[in-house]
Amino acid sequence: MATTTAQVIISSTNLLSASLSVNNTRTLKQSDGTDIAQSTGLAATKAGDTNIYTIYAAADFNDDEAAKVYIRNNDTTHANYVTITLGSQVLGRLYGTDWALIPWDCTDDFKVTNNDAGTTIEHMLFHEG
Repeated sequence: MATTTAQVIISSTNLLSASLSVNNTRTLKQSDGTDIAQSTGLAATKAGDTNIYTIYAAADFNDDEAAKVYIRNNDTTHANYVTITLGSQVLGRLYGTDWALIPWDCTDDFKVTNNDAGTTIEHMLFHEG
């Protein structure tokens, strides 16, 4: 079985009164504690419009299993953002070059909306199967 590791490093010397340094690494796990079993593969999607669209349909996955979505806004223009929505609930925006690793319970469709038709997103789902 494959081992998939995620790492986040956050550092700043001037955000707080003292230096900030966060470095967390975690092997992605299934609900039973074993290593995550599958992925959708890395994809790049360009909608070509500014309508909301589904990148992962909840009906295609089991809602009692672990899933993590990696998503990145590939646009280099900061003002071109992607809005992330689960079902009808807006989670937030990824501005140009922003990325996120989001736990997903697979109960609502994972959707995005680009504010610019030319924006491409990169995405991948890690899941149990």
